[in-house]
Amino acid sequence: MKLASDYLNLLDGVGDLQLPFTPTQAGHVYHLFVIRTSKRNELRDFLRVREIETAIHYPIPPHLQKCFSDQGFKKGDFPITEAIADTALSLPLWPGMEAGELEYVCDAIKDFF
Repeated sequence: MKLASDYLNLLDGVGDLQLPFTPTQAGHVYHLFVIRTSKRNELRDFLRVREIETAIHYPIPPHLQKCFSDQGFKKGDFPITEAIADTALSLPLWPGMEAGELEYVCDAIKDFF
């Protein structure tokens, strides 16, 4: 939770980032720390050059996956889902991550923007 809190504080107001939001009546386990940006692919490439590995966990929206092809869904049927799939990027996060490593990631993201 501390690492996610640090990400939220250090990345608040940076570029067009959309940070995770947790309503006060809910909790979050932060198994992943997923941000959104319209510059997702460019940011990912920028971070890769700095040896910061990121992930795109769900690049294809569920309704466009082959296993649902018999449902007749097409691109444009779920625009919000498609927008999330096009803009979501998971930042590095693991239990042993140190503050300096997290700050390095955040500094690189700030440099990008």
